[in-house]
Amino acid sequence: MNDSLHEESGAAVGEGRLSGELTIHNAAAQCLQMREWIDGGVLAIDLSGVDACDSSGVQILVAARRSAASRGQSLELLRASPAVLEVFGRYALNGLLAAGTPD
Repeated sequence: MNDSLHEESGAAVGEGRLSGELTIHNAAAQCLQMREWIDGGVLAIDLSGVDACDSSGVQILVAARRSAASRGQSLELLRASPAVLEVFGRYALNGLLAAGTPD
């Protein structure tokens, strides 16, 4: 399992792809990655490669969306993995995931 998040090749232009754990264990690195992506014009995050997600991961993704919104941009959360769906569902936040992601 990869404990870091990274942009993988094959992601569409303007899209970052996260893989590994979206948890408290690597929250600082995750926050930096999100800032770099938003600063670089990434407007969509593919979550299909996320193996684990906890409330820290939710906070990071919500903060990233707010950061993009403060710049007049919209950040889409795409292709949520089962781990992401489970934790977003627990907090009744599925509405923040892109349309077409199963509930």
